[in-house]
Amino acid sequence: LCDYSHATFDQPLNLSGHRFPGGVRFDGCTFASDFTVSGGRFLDEVSFERAEFRGEAGFEGATFVKADFSSARFAGDAQFRRAEFDGPARFDRCVFARGAWFRHGRFSSILSWRNGRFQSDAALGSCVFIGDAAFSGTEFLDHAGFDHADFRAKALFDACHFHNATWFKNARFAAVPVFTQARFSGATHFDGVSVPAEGNAVHSQIDELRRRLANG
Repeated sequence: LCDYSHATFDQPLNLSGHRFPGGVRFDGCTFASDFTVSGGRFLDEVSFERAEFRGEAGFEGATFVKADFSSARFAGDAQFRRAEFDGPARFDRCVFARGAWFRHGRFSSILSWRNGRFQSDAALGSCVFIGDAAFSGTEFLDHAGFDHADFRAKALFDACHFHNATWFKNARFAAVPVFTQARFSGATHFDGVSVPAEGNAVHSQIDELRRRLANG
């Protein structure tokens, strides 16, 4: 186990393509400049719990066995395009001040993203969620994109607040998604959504939501 907990990295740190054979901890670390580990391979558990990324955070194409980003804060763009999470992934209470880019990512196990906060674009379109995905209580202040996402287990969006435009266009749900007490304050795009036969009630709720928005 490599433990860098509470360290401060004042200069840009580039670990692109690096292979981490054992566990590694960056809990409470401060990355004062850009941090890049694009294409990196974390072959054991990795933790960035309560880490602070003040520059851009680059995780494009990285692979994770078990990852914990709970309570991490991203001041710059968070780049996770095509990242693969082979085991449990936690993003509970994460704060993204700028764009969070996860498009074409793959979550093969349980994803817990409860009580997060996206202050800018949340781009999770074309992601594959093989295990349960829980976004319960998360706040999306800008555009939220789940277009073409593939949810193969439970998808929980209960008590979420979508402040701006929301896209679920052509998303696929293997189980009926949960939107209990969710709030939609902007335009919604649910065109082409695929849900199980017992999910007709979901379509009715979406239609009712559209009517309410159209009437102000």
